[in-house]
Amino acid sequence: MAEWDTGRGYSGAAFDRQVGHKSEQGPLEKVKEGFYTAKQVVIKKLGKKEDQHLIASDAELDAKLELYSSIKVSSVALMRIANRYQKVMHEISKEEYALGQFLKRHGEQDPSRAGIMLQDVAKAFVMSAQKR
Repeated sequence: MAEWDTGRGYSGAAFDRQVGHKSEQGPLEKVKEGFYTAKQVVIKKLGKKEDQHLIASDAELDAKLELYSSIKVSSVALMRIANRYQKVMHEISKEEYALGQFLKRHGEQDPSRAGIMLQDVAKAFVMSAQKR
């Protein structure tokens, strides 16, 4: 599946990769990574073998931390999208209400059947805007 799927945006792992590049490591994570790397170099230089259970445990923990980080980044992005959606819906509701008021004013000025229809449509717009 392509990273960019027309009409739906980024999907799954592609989305996480795009959002993940925006966040940078903090100083604590850099120090921890440096310590772990230095520890591995010293162990290899001294010729000591690592405990296989410890290696498996580290790999499992790393996988869980990676998953947690990915979920966190995706959740933050989703929250931003939801907030933006809410703001846009509020703006649409305001515009719909304004259109309803406009139609109502012009419908009251027109005594013909068209004026009555304008008022009916205005009521529908106002009610729809209030329910959003």
